[in-house]
Amino acid sequence: MIAHEGPCPSHKDLALQSRLQLPMLSKQVLMQTGCELSLQYNSEGVLSLHFHLQTFQPVFVDFVNGKLAYRGDRAQQEAVLTAVQLKGNRSPTVWDMTAGFGRDAFILACGGCRVHMLEKSKLVGELLADGIRRLGLEQDARMKNTFGLMSMCILDSSNIPAIRASGEIPADCAKPEVAYIDPMFPPKGKAALPKKDLQVLQELIGSGGAEIELFNAAYNLCQSKVVVKRPIKGKHLADRTPSYCIKGTKNRFDVYVKNVA
Repeated sequence: MIAHEGPCPSHKDLALQSRLQLPMLSKQVLMQTGCELSLQYNSEGVLSLHFHLQTFQPVFVDFVNGKLAYRGDRAQQEAVLTAVQLKGNRSPTVWDMTAGFGRDAFILACGGCRVHMLEKSKLVGELLADGIRRLGLEQDARMKNTFGLMSMCILDSSNIPAIRASGEIPADCAKPEVAYIDPMFPPKGKAALPKKDLQVLQELIGSGGAEIELFNAAYNLCQSKVVVKRPIKGKHLADRTPSYCIKGTKNRFDVYVKNVA
């Protein structure tokens, strides 16, 4: 469901409805319907996902404020950047095959990588695109530079031929050196639930899935290596043994080096 302010939807509301093909109601009427989820633009133009039958606060993508911005300032200290970098700490062109809310992609871009994000969920993709749009409005030179290194499309990353045929891949990242995968971690018990935003992602796009197809697509796509984010004690994606691992504080990054003749 899409909710709008006032008696009439705005141009942004109508454009969003056209892309997602979802019903639209005013916020006043929405509260009477018992709807579980809705997308809404607030008075500042931020697109957020609202939960009407749960206690979650609205979810939106923000690259400018809070903990993520702090991490972006210190991107060189992030294990994910260490994992994707090539020899000599060179920052490569990366395709993020499972973008989600774009947090790792943002860190990589802050570290100098050219990152193209793929997200199969149209709803998650809209939230991500709105976050990137607002990042592009920033006047700070570092933020402008990071924005210039990020792009995205809402497509299923396991179907590379369809992605290339879509015409949505910028020319400067058509041949990625690194493919990055952050598959949804297996659901945990109630005693160890993931953070709210990860719970939301699991609800919207599920967990697990066609691991072999995703890994093979990433491996065939990249020129140098595949990097897979996993829990510290999690099993290897698609049961493939990595070339080596980079360990962070909460996760590890399995690196699969591609031997190019």
